[in-house]
Amino acid sequence: MGASSVLRRAVMLAGLVLVFTGTVLGSRAGWAGADVLAQVMADVRRTTRLIDGRTSVLQIYHARAFGRDWRFTARITKETNRILVQSPDAPRFLPNEMQLELVQVADLLEGYDLRLAGQSLSPSGTPVWVVEGQRPAGGKGARFVRFWVERPTGLVTHLELAYWWGRLTIDQTYQRVGPHTVLDQQAVRIDPLGIRVQVLYREYDFEGR
Repeated sequence: MGASSVLRRAVMLAGLVLVFTGTVLGSRAGWAGADVLAQVMADVRRTTRLIDGRTSVLQIYHARAFGRDWRFTARITKETNRILVQSPDAPRFLPNEMQLELVQVADLLEGYDLRLAGQSLSPSGTPVWVVEGQRPAGGKGARFVRFWVERPTGLVTHLELAYWWGRLTIDQTYQRVGPHTVLDQQAVRIDPLGIRVQVLYREYDFEGR
């Protein structure tokens, strides 16, 4: 597999993670920690999945790499249990799965060995849980993940994914579209290649709602 193919499989992977030096849970706190982790992950699944039913959204990309700028769009459409990605103009150095996995963070974590790493504050001062996890043996995707989950809202605002080739880091914000809280924009870093990608989410369409 060539470097461009590997990268293409990598940037379209964008989902969750970050490690902070947190409080170490003692033996008596272990069960409480497990309960908290279960609730945190329930919030993550609730807030990072595309709205149930037929949903579509336009991703607007601005990528900077190798001293050049690329601008292109991708249309993400969810129909029942299938998600389609249409992005004919995406540059070849970006991973094939990036557009899709940027909007389906929770699905990336199926089978991962997750643990509550502690608590911290985001740059804006919001309290966050820090969760990290290891890829299961024989599994695909990132070897290691780390992410922040806002304690008041359950929203995932910062993610890191470690691969054999380097690291993918995502910072993301949200917007309200009708009754729904959905992604607004993402700042993606691909290191050590120095690739930077800004993604805007526009033209949400929730069929029948």
